Amino acid sequence: MTHKVNCHLCGGSMDIFSVPKHSGLLVAVVIVLGVLFCISISGIVLGALLLILGLLMAFARKEVWFCHHCRSVIDRMKAVPTGARREDAAPDREPEPVSRGDGD
Repeated sequence: MTHKVNCHLCGGSMDIFSVPKHSGLLVAVVIVLGVLFCISISGIVLGALLLILGLLMAFARKEVWFCHHCRSVIDRMKAVPTGARREDAAPDREPEPVSRGDGD
């Protein structure tokens, strides 16, 4: 099921695009730190963890709405099924009164 969204800036149609989730510079720094820690004997465990983290970050992608007309980009939200309750929704009952500790 394909959804179309109108651009809030120009009114054009927006399509779903996949973009990197993390900055390329951040990924490069984490991988270089991992390699440097792996070179030292005492930091090989931390270096291996940083290398794994860097590789996971390098391949992480996220989907965004992209407008072809004005080239604006909007993050996509996860869809909430109709009728589902949100955790931060108001409770069904009135909250209990809280005593102030002064005998009230």
